[in-house]
Amino acid sequence: MFANLHFSELPAALDPIAATAEARLPEEVTYRAGTAAIALHRWGYDAATVVSGYQYSAGLDGGDTHNAETYAAVRLADWVAYLYRDSFDLVRWEILRGELAGMEKFTRLLSTWELCLPEMS
Repeated sequence: MFANLHFSELPAALDPIAATAEARLPEEVTYRAGTAAIALHRWGYDAATVVSGYQYSAGLDGGDTHNAETYAAVRLADWVAYLYRDSFDLVRWEILRGELAGMEKFTRLLSTWELCLPEMS
């Protein structure tokens, strides 16, 4: 998913948010947020969802949404971005499981859902 990682492929709507975040937050935080945004972009989500994912991963926004698919996508993107740079963290994984427990599995997220949360598939 993260082969040929180029943040330039992200929607322009993210530019001012990312620029502000990069000026204020540590590089490891903004890199993970950018990686989560790439995941959302490559899964085919719109610019608003990509921005929400970036903000959630960077800790700039609670990521609250009334759309169940966006909620699930943002959290899964944050998790795969975390795994891309860091090692498995059981506490974070348990939080993800709790956040997504009982939710519908959306088609474009299904393979990632099965990989990250196999017992919930």
